[in-house]
Amino acid sequence: LLDKMGKLADSEKEYEEALSANQKLFPGNDNPTTLNIWSSLGVVYLKLKKYHEAEEVIKKSLEEREKSLGPGHQLTLISRNNLSGVMQRLGKYSEAEEGFRVVLKGSSELGENHPKYLRAMNNLGELLRESRMKLDEAGELLNSALNGREQVLGKDHPDTLTTRYNLAHLLHDNRQFEKAAPLYKDALEGMMKKLGPDHATTINCAKNFDLLK
Repeated sequence: LLDKMGKLADSEKEYEEALSANQKLFPGNDNPTTLNIWSSLGVVYLKLKKYHEAEEVIKKSLEEREKSLGPGHQLTLISRNNLSGVMQRLGKYSEAEEGFRVVLKGSSELGENHPKYLRAMNNLGELLRESRMKLDEAGELLNSALNGREQVLGKDHPDTLTTRYNLAHLLHDNRQFEKAAPLYKDALEGMMKKLGPDHATTINCAKNFDLLK
């Protein structure tokens, strides 16, 4: 974990230096490389739990991408998805929900089995689970995302495992323990192989599964 945090800190420094250099060459906020660096730097900030810094740079990339590419462009939707993730971490659930719904609608144009659409379903479903706002819809979204990811990505793909864990967590929250347990078990076994025992998602899955025992 410390090694991973160290690598993220290195990435943070590299992106900040690249941003400074690029803005000297191309002043202004609309240069495509600047927007890409903002977007990537925002994700690093998010992983480092620097949520306010992440919000600032991702908002910039979103605003400029909306102007230059349009609100429905896939790069714009990536920025909106990342910003919605920041809002979720900050507990601003209504703003996060609004953003994730825009991403879901935009991604639907790619097809119902496209990985980006399946990711959008997972993200909105997990938000609705975490916020306890619309649990029935959360279940529908996570079930659909899981079925789709199993077909498209495979049952042991890390994204599929994450959705399986999210669905188990929702069932756990709803006290449907017998349904949650096998999903936790399958997700944990896959995560141990694919992500390793020290990965944050593996650790969280193991903790929640232990609560059922």
